[in-house]
Amino acid sequence: MVKFKHNIERLDTREIIKSKYLNWDCFKNKTVLVTGATGLIGTQIVKALLYANEYFNTNINIIALVRNKEKAKKIFTDSAKIKCLKFIHQDIIEPIKYNKNVDYIIHTANSTSSASFVKEPVETIDSILQGTKNVLNFARKSKAKSIVYLSSMEVYGEIPLTRIEPLSESDLGYVDILKPRSSYQEGKRAAECLCSAYANKYDIPVKIARLAQTIGACVDYNDNRVFTQFARSIAEGKDITLKTKGETIRSYCYITDAVVAIFSLLEKGQNGEAYNIANPDTTCSIREMAELLCNKHPKSKLIIREENDTSYLNTLKYYLDISKISSQTNWSPQISLEEAFNRLINSLSYQQCIFKDNNKQKKFINRIFNLRNNGKYKLLTICNCTIKIDKAIWNKLLCSNSKIKNNLIVMNNFGGKDYGCNPKYIAEEILRRKLPYDILWLCEDKKQIDKKLFPQNIKLTGYKDIEGIKALSSAKIIVSNVHCNPLIASGWTKKQNQVYIQTWHGSLGIKKIDFSVKNNDSVFFTKTWEELTKIDIENIDYLITNSEFEKNVFSEGLLWNNDFTNIGHPRNDIFFKDNETLDKIKEKVFSTLGIDSTKKVLFYAPSYRDDKHIDVYNLDYDMIIKSLKEKFGGDWILVIRLHPHHANIKNKSAFYKNNKNVIDASRYPDIQELLIAADVGITDYSSWIFDFMLSKKPAFIYAEDIEKYNTDRGFYYPLETTPFPVARTTTELINKISNFDINKYKIDVEKFLQDKGCIENGQASKKLVDLIEDIMNE
Repeated sequence: MVKFKHNIERLDTREIIKSKYLNWDCFKNKTVLVTGATGLIGTQIVKALLYANEYFNTNINIIALVRNKEKAKKIFTDSAKIKCLKFIHQDIIEPIKYNKNVDYIIHTANSTSSASFVKEPVETIDSILQGTKNVLNFARKSKAKSIVYLSSMEVYGEIPLTRIEPLSESDLGYVDILKPRSSYQEGKRAAECLCSAYANKYDIPVKIARLAQTIGACVDYNDNRVFTQFARSIAEGKDITLKTKGETIRSYCYITDAVVAIFSLLEKGQNGEAYNIANPDTTCSIREMAELLCNKHPKSKLIIREENDTSYLNTLKYYLDISKISSQTNWSPQISLEEAFNRLINSLSYQQCIFKDNNKQKKFINRIFNLRNNGKYKLLTICNCTIKIDKAIWNKLLCSNSKIKNNLIVMNNFGGKDYGCNPKYIAEEILRRKLPYDILWLCEDKKQIDKKLFPQNIKLTGYKDIEGIKALSSAKIIVSNVHCNPLIASGWTKKQNQVYIQTWHGSLGIKKIDFSVKNNDSVFFTKTWEELTKIDIENIDYLITNSEFEKNVFSEGLLWNNDFTNIGHPRNDIFFKDNETLDKIKEKVFSTLGIDSTKKVLFYAPSYRDDKHIDVYNLDYDMIIKSLKEKFGGDWILVIRLHPHHANIKNKSAFYKNNKNVIDASRYPDIQELLIAADVGITDYSSWIFDFMLSKKPAFIYAEDIEKYNTDRGFYYPLETTPFPVARTTTELINKISNFDINKYKIDVEKFLQDKGCIENGQASKKLVDLIEDIMNE
């Protein structure tokens, strides 16, 4: 049985499937993919298809792509049990994860929040354009018979109120692309262009539906669109408040008419063409709509309270001509504006009753039992008695009985950061071999992390929250390049059958780590840190090294007295790739950072100071660039990558000295790719320079505070014993660059690597994944 929110939604759905404009035989035994299946239109389309199966026995196989699994469960509670309905849980900006062919596609996925167009313009454009491209690529791959892309009447741009004629599909107006809200309009225009391009070049059978604002009774009670706000005010007996003069004129369309039109286009529309979908008789200004409702429902008054909000459209006129779709499909709208609002208000009145009843139940339950967050604690209230529970203990209690999933690997990169370092290259090798493992990536902030960086087979999960601790508690293998102290403090306890692989994030580094540091005044190495670090070290099953030197470092710094897994660091395999691969990586970096392909790159990435001071980063950028040009020739650009702890400093422009030759790469996720793109490297004490030396490209050490750093942190060996020329001032560094001997440097690098017992050979990822396979097969 199809699950309906109320009887009005049921009647709307029945009205759709019984429409005289539709021929359900063409959908019989076919597969239909619906993106954005939990949106207003997507929901109604899915339910219409389900109802057609019940009513006409059409046997349509429905694939519903949803981003919010919980919302989907709520909307399709009973329907989810129907065999013909399958859910794909993913974001539309990712390639579609369905391996079978489909016959029809209706692409509805899109944000409809005006506020989000302004607050998140980049995300708005990405979701529209990349989402549409993913759908078109999938249609091409699956040989779909027909696709409808849902665009918007907003593509028409700034149409003045003085225009009398309705807008035909060719009447596109001006859009001020510099306004934040234009992300939606221009995104939709670009997506339409993409549809046309795919239709022309690849014969993709795509049709474009330019919808007027669609009113539907299946809308959520708390929906924030203007028409819902007006109808909700009537249902609650409140006044209607306008936040503008309400002069913008639009055509509208009721949900049943819109869905019938979409199905009609799917069957009869011409490929690569755009079609207006609207009811021209509904065309009115926002103010006229409000007045219509207030006249019919006198208890509600119209109040105008103007606000200066950039999320509102300029005063425009969207009066749509539907003669094209009517002539080609015979479709015409049936529902008037008044009838549309009658249905919507009745729907909201019904939902209001349910909403009130649910609130009463919630309040009653909350008086008896309530659980809420309070900083580091959970506050549990039972019958007015409140107990404070440490979140770590709470997480531990909830996750202690989690069953280990024997094919699950959890990756921790720098405490929930982007796709990079050793975990990235281990994951890449697993995916290359197509091994049957699930990979979860811990994310400190899933909202901020760039999901596009990750391959589609890698799933993102929380970090220190219950989601992350559950993932850790269920994993067969945990791979980390840093200590898992915050995770242990948040309640993760390693189980007996779990395997913890520690790859670390430095190699051959000069600065002392962990228990090698002899500084009791350090703000970093506290008693709590020491306790958590010792637990983390005890948890390690495999400690990855790349040299005899590193074994000695870990023996002292990590108090490690077990065997080492001396196979090299997976992230360094990149330096042993063929020239074609290296060129592609360099092109990727240049494209991402906007670097001219003719430029040479100086990479500068200083180390973090425990006291957080940045006044020691006094490199004179212009003088260094000039000296590099004189020594090596070419035009140079300086790419700077700050330590993650400094990436958010407020006075960045001052730090970069407003220099046009300086590029900030602090947010670039993978430093190894930056090293491939670099021609010369400069740091103070950061260990990346010891990775970079594998390329044999020139590198220098610039450090003003050598003595202080040695006192605070300490070195394993003198800086001067490295192959890198060492300078304490810009003048000294310029002299070192001027006198640099590349042949001597390469000899010194080889000797240094040999003395340290380095075994890097480009095979670390392969060897480590071999180890993972052995563990999984035990």
